[in-house]
Amino acid sequence: MRTLISTLVLSLVATTSIASANAPIGFNSIEDSSVKTVFAKNINTQVVNLEGYIVKSKGIDTYEFKDTNGDKIDLSLSKSALENIDSSALVKVQAEVKKDFVKTSLVGMRVSNI
Repeated sequence: MRTLISTLVLSLVATTSIASANAPIGFNSIEDSSVKTVFAKNINTQVVNLEGYIVKSKGIDTYEFKDTNGDKIDLSLSKSALENIDSSALVKVQAEVKKDFVKTSLVGMRVSNI
């Protein structure tokens, strides 16, 4: 009986380890990133952290974001998220990557002054 229980426990531990090792990128973590990295490798729905500037409004809740390397990407963000943000300050944005066949953009989750 003890052997059976030990075998079951070991099987469960091994299965859990394999499952987390094969989890998709970004599943359990938030990566620091750049706009170039977002375009090159990040997958749809992955959450990333970017540092840069909100350069200009491009319409209702859409802004142009420029990272510290000067690369730009569209950022969807509610105006209420920008209430306490200095318009010329360096900010940290936590956002979800949105990729489709035509374009890559970000959906902002958090914005804070640095």
